[in-house]
Amino acid sequence: MTTPVTLVSGYLGAGKTTLINRMLENTAGLKLTVLVNDFGEINIDAALIQSRTADTLALTNGCACCALNDDLSQAFATAIETSPDCIVMEGSGVANLARLKRAANGYPGLRLSAAITLVDASSINGQLANKFIGQTVAEQINSADKLIITREGSLPDIVTAKPRLVEDELLKDLALQLLLAPDDSGEITSATHNMPDYVRGYFENASVSRDQLVQLLDNAKTAGLLRLKGVFADTDTGQMCFVQWSWGNTEITHIEHLHPQQLVFIGLPGFDETFFDGRVTIDGRGGDLEGALDDALDDALNDKMENNNHA
Repeated sequence: MTTPVTLVSGYLGAGKTTLINRMLENTAGLKLTVLVNDFGEINIDAALIQSRTADTLALTNGCACCALNDDLSQAFATAIETSPDCIVMEGSGVANLARLKRAANGYPGLRLSAAITLVDASSINGQLANKFIGQTVAEQINSADKLIITREGSLPDIVTAKPRLVEDELLKDLALQLLLAPDDSGEITSATHNMPDYVRGYFENASVSRDQLVQLLDNAKTAGLLRLKGVFADTDTGQMCFVQWSWGNTEITHIEHLHPQQLVFIGLPGFDETFFDGRVTIDGRGGDLEGALDDALDDALNDKMENNNHA
């Protein structure tokens, strides 16, 4: 008996976490275990799941949410122990989807059910044309079984050539989409993946005027910022706010629930993080948030190959 795994992929800001939250709110009676990943050790995406508990990430509807950190094999093992109907795994925004597919298919007791990539139509053409990230974005699209289009915009041929799925249709027939999709048991061609040297970092206890942050982010794209996401204190109102920014799209909302007051950012090679200095008040900062997922995938795949050789 194998447990089906659905992979949710997409470049930074495509809407992966929003989709997963909707899945968890509309489970159709399924017991889901979700593996949530983001850059480095601070997982903002996991913190925004409202039903998260401090210790186990157990959800009130019987589902579970597990942090996907350095040890992918341990994450898979923990997910299997929860006896889910299906595992949903969120890849990081710059993850290589072909490698995720091999890892899911190669782990004992798991089978790949579907690989879905979300595409932000408002940004996709610029992303594909970008010399730093274009290869990553194209690989996520080419390796997907189906695409979900988020936002509005013109779609390039690489997108229109792939089967598409409407998000509402996925949620309406969740059991069909997650459980009954055909196994991907054929060989997956290895994809070359040259990870750009992204600038990554985070801010602790960030506070800034909401209006000033909007003005700052208006200039962020030309400065080389790719993504900003997290929770900050609005100095004008004292309220806690959640911000997510990617490629010129800014969304800021007031939040009622207590979340870690952290901002995570990702920039193109050469991005100067002092761009925020003097504009955002912080208590602490960090950097070198290397995405350890790729190394974990290599280790998991090597372990699997060694086990097969000794069998």
